Amino acid sequence: MLARFAFLCSLTLLALVFATYGGCTSDACSVDPRAPDEPVSAIECGSGDLCYRGRCVSTCTAGQEASASCESDGDCDSARPRCLNGFCSACDQGEECIPVLDICEAVSEVPLPEVPEIPPVGAPRPPGPRDAGTLGAGLIPPGDDRPDAGQVVLPLTRTVFIDLSRTEILAGPGRDGDALEVLSYDVSNNPAGLVWRGDRIPPAIEETVQEATDCDLNAFRAPDEPPTPADFGTIRVADFNGSGALSGELVATWDPLSEAYTVAPSPLPQPSIVLSTLTPPDSTFVTITGSRVDDVTDSTWPASELGLHVPFDLTLDPATVTLLSGPITREAAGPVSVGFEVLFERVGTGVVPSERIVLRIPGLNHEILCPQPEGPGTDNRIALGAALLEQFRNLEMAPVGAAYPVILERASAERFSVVPDAAQPELRFFVSARVRHSYQGLLVFQ
Repeated sequence: MLARFAFLCSLTLLALVFATYGGCTSDACSVDPRAPDEPVSAIECGSGDLCYRGRCVSTCTAGQEASASCESDGDCDSARPRCLNGFCSACDQGEECIPVLDICEAVSEVPLPEVPEIPPVGAPRPPGPRDAGTLGAGLIPPGDDRPDAGQVVLPLTRTVFIDLSRTEILAGPGRDGDALEVLSYDVSNNPAGLVWRGDRIPPAIEETVQEATDCDLNAFRAPDEPPTPADFGTIRVADFNGSGALSGELVATWDPLSEAYTVAPSPLPQPSIVLSTLTPPDSTFVTITGSRVDDVTDSTWPASELGLHVPFDLTLDPATVTLLSGPITREAAGPVSVGFEVLFERVGTGVVPSERIVLRIPGLNHEILCPQPEGPGTDNRIALGAALLEQFRNLEMAPVGAAYPVILERASAERFSVVPDAAQPELRFFVSARVRHSYQGLLVFQ
């Protein structure tokens, strides 16, 4: 049984793109029974149109929709003849180019819910728009329990963290290349309502210290009952539906001697991951599945394949490459005189709901976290203020020469639960999965 708690990124649900599709006036057409959910050619549709779910629709290329600016239709060419929202488009007014499907569909905006009042630190709290996808190493809800108002709050039993990454080290220690990491801990015997960060070793409880315009400052504390490493069964990461995301299947297996997961093949082929690209437009996906293991799952999971989008290649502004190659140095005592900002090539039209840009600076007991959604009207920069840097330094009690990684990444993330047995509702296993393309710099206080 699979309960979804975050944005689901699959070939079918990608077509939602934070919108509800309205009616269409296109002519009816015959659906190909071999591919009922895919746009296909049909004799009933005109030249350049496709048949999608019984309707003739216009075609487009999602990765190119925001590539040419305009003021009127006369500024556009025949491939994208209409000027919509300042960019040449193949779609009509009121339509959007749907990524992966590359068709035009009518959409209507769905407003986000209001952000709830923030309760005291450490108390259970209902989810706000950012809580849905901005935790756990900067992006992933880490298997925490944030129920809606009125729900019964149960303690968390197990937290599992799956991280598939491509990392490019610009400064500081670390390893370039593609990697898969799996962390699994038993966190039972702790009270309900805690916000767990499953990416910490061992997992820690996260509490917000300061919220700023673009960034938050979070603190971590050890739980009363220390988490212990625990087997969650064999975990497989594979290409989804022939998209070409991986050079081969990756398998994480529990090693009882080291009480940790090992990954095969070892070492991983470099590169192993094929990132999605905007130009030419191409999206890749992976699936994440698990096997049965005693006392955890009574069958394989998830019940259906989990298709997670491999993020679009993150391209940095040359000034940001220079900044991260630094290191970035700031004052070790007294006021921090200036913050800094990072710039990147954003995704405009064709954004994936589960994907975003994140700037994060992890410390020993604190972390600066700056999530940036993408899409029409969003910015291509994240600004980190001097005051938050100073507060981070002071809380970390950073000595002269203290160095911290500065990580800028684009990542897709999802959280879901694995329910082992309907007869044991008190067991709550949360899995966080992330696929990311990261750059690492270095912050030094001196």
